[in-house]
Amino acid sequence: MRAIVLLGVLVSACSPIRSAWLRGDWDIRQADRVKRIQVLVSPLPEGREDLGGLWGTMAREYINEHLDFLVYSAQWTAEPNRSASCVAPLEGLLILQPNTEPRNQSIRVRVEAELYSCKEQQPLWKVSAQLTAKRKDPLFEATAAAYAERFGEPVRDYVAASFRLLQQVADRLPKPRLTEADIDEKIDLD
Repeated sequence: MRAIVLLGVLVSACSPIRSAWLRGDWDIRQADRVKRIQVLVSPLPEGREDLGGLWGTMAREYINEHLDFLVYSAQWTAEPNRSASCVAPLEGLLILQPNTEPRNQSIRVRVEAELYSCKEQQPLWKVSAQLTAKRKDPLFEATAAAYAERFGEPVRDYVAASFRLLQQVADRLPKPRLTEADIDEKIDLD
């Protein structure tokens, strides 16, 4: 028993997730209502448009591929406007507030993430996370090259740290309930 508790403490100490919150009525009311979302990245990390594009696109692609949300688009801007972003058919926004700090051989990334209900104009889920990762990671060479081609060479060093953190954050999102029609719609999005 003591070994299980110690293992749990060690695993949680290594997790990049610092805090997580889910509104109590998610399973009862919201899981059927908030499925179609937009990723909104703001403010821009280091004030850079290319890093905003990296974060927004990476989040949209990961969520569409691995989770049940229908991500219609990604937007990155210095000053967000939640009301203007909440247009039909969107039911919610995944708001990412990233912060990146380049260091000698690594990149430190932090993010405050929020799933926001367009109808209720309130948060449904929040996560705070951070980690530090090497600039050059052999596991992410091809991925880094692909994003560098799309957003410019300067984003290459940010890919591994950003992806690792976004994956951990996205995997903590609550699970929406999709109908057969929603599943067909999601297939068409990809």
